Amino acid sequence: KVDQQIVMGSSGKKLMVRHGLQAVANNDWLPLTFDANMDGFEGISSTQPPLTMVVVGDVNASNEEIKVDNINLGFGTIALSYDFQQQALFGHMNFESHTPPIVMGPVTVNRVEAQIQVDPNGFLFAAALNGMIAGAFPARLGMLIAAHSKIPQGFVNLVMKDAKYKTPPNTIADRELNGFFITGRVDLVDAPMTEFNFLIFSVSGGASVGFDARVYMDFGGHNDESAFGFGALAYAEAMVTATIYVPPPPGCFELSVCLSASLQLLLEAELHRSGNDWDVSGHGCGSLLFTASLCELSEQIGGKVDILFSSEHDPVIDAELGSTCAGGSSSEFTCN
Repeated sequence: KVDQQIVMGSSGKKLMVRHGLQAVANNDWLPLTFDANMDGFEGISSTQPPLTMVVVGDVNASNEEIKVDNINLGFGTIALSYDFQQQALFGHMNFESHTPPIVMGPVTVNRVEAQIQVDPNGFLFAAALNGMIAGAFPARLGMLIAAHSKIPQGFVNLVMKDAKYKTPPNTIADRELNGFFITGRVDLVDAPMTEFNFLIFSVSGGASVGFDARVYMDFGGHNDESAFGFGALAYAEAMVTATIYVPPPPGCFELSVCLSASLQLLLEAELHRSGNDWDVSGHGCGSLLFTASLCELSEQIGGKVDILFSSEHDPVIDAELGSTCAGGSSSEFTCN
């Protein structure tokens, strides 16, 4: 209604409503539209023309923050909020598989989660996509576009959550990026753990074969440095378990046997510039790891070999038993 106040927090910021209208067309309500003057906002003069606002979601104004939720885009929903104390705009979009998928040629996108943030430290956009290629190969994509000097960890986690190789490049680990980072994973063989039950025992098994690739570019801006990098991880892993339904021997929770194997090959490289100096560095890795367990006992055979190279020094070779190139937690097929 006219002269209604929409108070935002406790610092005197508010919207003074001048006029509002919600009409009906074709037996359906149209979005609410209203004009309002901004009162108590820094940098806004009394001669500022009123703002025209269209309410397309659920609006909530409280605690120095205004939120708009449940904005329907037809293929998902988006939520926006502005924090006046932090001077930051936050956005989140979610598209789930229960809505019609997005089809782009041979690629079908079933799920999208995206975040956006604009604050005094810069701009951030991150997204994670799940889908299928040619209807047969599961694919996962993570993307970060930023011009920001303090990237929140939540944005990094969103981009990397479906990646097989979760170690970020230095420019992302340092939380500073003026460019982009893209990671993608494709499973050529995707056989999740499947269990077969018989009279006195059960057998389960699964396997996965695929590759994980990344590319990134940091144009600098926050300092006189820039970097371009890429990497790829190829992997093959499998696991078979068997459980016998008989009373286990003492000290054994259940009579079970597990065998797993993991093979990984990794190569990544970076071209780095600092001032007028250029450096090429990289990392190669190969790992083969077998794990066997019986009852509560477990044994691992194998490990990884790392090769670190740089234009500034000789190659460095290192080996570690019981590890894989992407890290032990990266495999869904490892005996506990």
